[in-house]
Amino acid sequence: MTNEVVQALAKMATRRNNRSYDLDSQSSTRQEDIDALRAEMFTRCGPAEKFHPLSTHELALLESEMNRYVLNRKLRAVLCGIAHREDYDLLRRNHLSGEKTVPASSFRGAAHRIIQRLMTIASNDGKIPRGTVAVLPWRAGLAFAHAAKIANIRDFYHLGARRDEERKLETLIYFDEAPSKSEGGNASRPAAGVVTDPMLATGNTAIVGIERLKRLGIPEEKITVIAVISAPEGVDHILNKFPGVTIYAGNHDERLNDRGYIEPGLGDFGDLYFDGLGEEDVEKWRIAGVLSRNAARVLMARMTNVISA
Repeated sequence: MTNEVVQALAKMATRRNNRSYDLDSQSSTRQEDIDALRAEMFTRCGPAEKFHPLSTHELALLESEMNRYVLNRKLRAVLCGIAHREDYDLLRRNHLSGEKTVPASSFRGAAHRIIQRLMTIASNDGKIPRGTVAVLPWRAGLAFAHAAKIANIRDFYHLGARRDEERKLETLIYFDEAPSKSEGGNASRPAAGVVTDPMLATGNTAIVGIERLKRLGIPEEKITVIAVISAPEGVDHILNKFPGVTIYAGNHDERLNDRGYIEPGLGDFGDLYFDGLGEEDVEKWRIAGVLSRNAARVLMARMTNVISA
């Protein structure tokens, strides 16, 4: 790993350890504190701020919940081997070093390898049976398209989602296409659902995806969220609201910053992944049966800024 990545992750580990001592000294009110935190976690926005970062004690509370989720196997923080650690280094490098040293094609290659590993683990655990519907939030969720096809997923639910930076980081939907409308779709009786979310930050987009899958008749226990990197705020947001869901995260990072981005994180996954992609790439997704003609048209418009970000 590069020095910037090693240093950032080491600092994250140190802060997490320090927070555990903070929680130990105030553990008698832990449940009351976590309930109060959940009630206001994403609403504490002042006139001059879009998101209010959590305090040391609040982050310690969330970490204690993460440990509980791991024990209950609702959060699978997958520790990858050396090769995958090198891929995470590639994903993080530009963001943490402040210099653009990793080309977009290398970023996509590393992302694909990590995503394939995550999908394989979830599949081996029985989370992706035949008849699974995959929710692909645009744009970033489309990075999962190839791995989903390898996992024999044939039905895709497309959500054109963007973050409203002025309204407490809420998710706004500009495109909504259920799998029955996709070419080749056959989701009359979906067996399970997967929500793809490369950067699980606030969890708002994943929650929209879970709600859509439940409308298709899929119970929570058959829904899985798969993320390249997660933050404790988003994980708790999802699992407190939908306790039957399971989350697979390649790496579980420290917190959200004042912009609602994951720290240490890697920046804006969608911008990094789609850098250099164009019409021919959208057409490949359409030919592969991932996108309908209408979805391909809307996505291309989004990529060329006809639809405002």
